[in-house]
Amino acid sequence: MVRPDRRVLAVTVAAVGVALSLQVSCIFRQSFTADEPYFLFAGYRAVHFGQNALNLEHPPLVGLVAALPFAHFSSTADTPYPFVFATPSQARWIRLSSRALLFFIFTIPFLYCCIQLGRELVGLQAGIVLMLVMASSFSVFPYLTIVQTDTAASLGYLVALIAAIRFVTMPNFKSAVGMGGGLGLALAAKFSGLLLLPTVLTALVMAESASLSWRKRLGFLCVVISLAGILLHLTYRLANWNYASVIGRETIRRYCDNQATLVVDDQLRRHAAMLLLIERRAPMEAQWLTGVLGVATQNRIGIYASHALGTVTSQGRWWFFPFLFLIRTPLVLLLAYCLATLTLCSRRNSIWQELRTNPTRRGIAAVFLVTICIYGGTVIFSTYNLGFRHLLPILPLLLFPVALWASQRLTYCGILIGLLLAEAIGVAPLWMTATNTWWLGEQNPTYCAVISDCEYKQNFLTLAALAHRRGVAPLHIAFPQFTEFERKSLTPEAVIVDPMTSVAPGWHAVSIIIERFLPLILQTRRDEIHQYDRFAGLAREWSAYSEEVRRRGIDHGYIAGTFHLYYVPS
Repeated sequence: MVRPDRRVLAVTVAAVGVALSLQVSCIFRQSFTADEPYFLFAGYRAVHFGQNALNLEHPPLVGLVAALPFAHFSSTADTPYPFVFATPSQARWIRLSSRALLFFIFTIPFLYCCIQLGRELVGLQAGIVLMLVMASSFSVFPYLTIVQTDTAASLGYLVALIAAIRFVTMPNFKSAVGMGGGLGLALAAKFSGLLLLPTVLTALVMAESASLSWRKRLGFLCVVISLAGILLHLTYRLANWNYASVIGRETIRRYCDNQATLVVDDQLRRHAAMLLLIERRAPMEAQWLTGVLGVATQNRIGIYASHALGTVTSQGRWWFFPFLFLIRTPLVLLLAYCLATLTLCSRRNSIWQELRTNPTRRGIAAVFLVTICIYGGTVIFSTYNLGFRHLLPILPLLLFPVALWASQRLTYCGILIGLLLAEAIGVAPLWMTATNTWWLGEQNPTYCAVISDCEYKQNFLTLAALAHRRGVAPLHIAFPQFTEFERKSLTPEAVIVDPMTSVAPGWHAVSIIIERFLPLILQTRRDEIHQYDRFAGLAREWSAYSEEVRRRGIDHGYIAGTFHLYYVPS
C-alpha cells in the first residue's frame, strides 16, 4: 500500500479548511437574500402550525429544515418581514442558525458527494480536486449556504447520479435504492428534480448484465419510483402535520385564482376542479401537483424581468446561462477548462476506443451526458433567467473535466486551487456581485452585465459596515422594496429614500437596480415584459430622484459592489 505524501496531505487538509471557512464566512457576512424570508416564514408556519399553505412554489423540505432552530418562536405575524425582522437579535439568530443548519445537512454532504462522484468516475484524487474547485470558486460557494432550494436539490442530483453510475457498473437493489433516495431528495427540494427521471431510465437501460432481464429492470424502476414517492409524500406530510382540508382547499383555490405567490394569470383556473378532486383523496399530492403546474405556467408565461447586456425581458434568452457561465466562472478556471478540453481532444481516439469496447464505460458516459443535456437544455430554454445558482445541479459535471486534468499534475492542481482560494479571499465578501474581471473595478466591461444575478439583496451588511468605517452618515439608501423592517435589522443607522420627496442633503447609496435596470424598462417594448405597467410605474417613480441625485450629487464611486455612492451638498 502506497502511503500519501505527508506534505501533500497537509496542503490538502489546509485547502479544505480554507474552503470550508469561506462557507462559514458567507453565513455571517451575506445579508438575507430576497427569497430567504419567504422560505423561512413558510417553513416556520409549517413546523410550528402544521400548515404548508404559504409557498407551494417550492416543495417544503428546505423550509422545514431551516426553520427548526426557531420553531418554538411564538409570533402572530402573517407575512415574512415582520416575523424574520421582528428585532435585530431575532433576525441575526434566524439568519445564522438556519444557514448553519443547512450547511451541515446539505452543503457538507454535497461537497462530500463531489468527492464520491470523482472517485466513481476516475479516482479519489479527481474527486478531491472537484470538491475543492466547487468549494473555492467565488461563483459557486456563496450560494451553498443561503436558505434556498438549489443546494439540497443538487445534493439529490449527485446522490442519484452516483447511484446510477454504480447501477450501470453493477446493477443491484442497493444502487436502485440510492437512485430512489437521490430522486426523492431532489423532488422534495425542488420541482426540477423531475428532470432526474431520464438519468434513472438511462441507467436502467444501459446497465450491462446477462442476468438483468427487462422484467428485473422494470422491478428496479418500481423500487426507484416508489422510494422517491414515499420520501416526497413524507416531506409534505411533515409540513402538514396539522392538515386541515378547509385551509388546504382554500390554498389551492388561491393559487388557481392567481392570488398567491405564483403568478399564473388565469391559466391555472382550468385545473382547479381536478386539483380539488385530488385533494379529497390525496391532499399531499394535490399540493405538490399545484406547485408543479403553477411553476410550469409561470415558466410558460415568463414573469421574471431580467437584465442582461443592457436589455430587459421576461421572455427568457437561450444564451443567458451560457453567457453567465462565461462571465461568472473565474478566469483561472476557464483557462484550466480550455487546457482540459485540449488534453481530452488529444486523447479522443483512445477515449472513443474505450467507449466502443467497454459497455460499462459507454453506459456511464450516457448517464453523464443525459443528465447534463436534459437539465442544461431545460435551463437554457427556460424563462427563469435569474442567476448562476440555477446551474448548481450540473456544475460538478460541467467542471469535472477540469478536476480530471488538474488531478493528474500535482503542480497544476496546487496552482489552480491556490489561485481560486486567493481570488475568493480577495473578492470577499462581494462574491455574488463579482464577475471574472472584478479586478478592473468600475472599468470592468462585465460589471453588472447581468443585474439579475449580481444584486440579490446580499450586500446590505457590507454596505452598513463600510458606511460606518468610512464615516458616511447618515446614509440614505435608495433601493426599491427595501423595507423598514430590513433597515432596522441590517442598516440601523441608515435612512430609506422616499422617491416621491425631494432629495435630502447628505450621503446617498443608490442601487444599480435604480440606475441601470429601471431606466431600461421604459426603453423596452411592452410585450417583452410581463406586467409591464407595474415595472414602468416603478421606473417612473424613481426616475426623478435618480436624475436629481446625479445632477446635484458628487460622485464617490461604488460601495458594497452594487451601490453608487453620492454626496449631495446642502
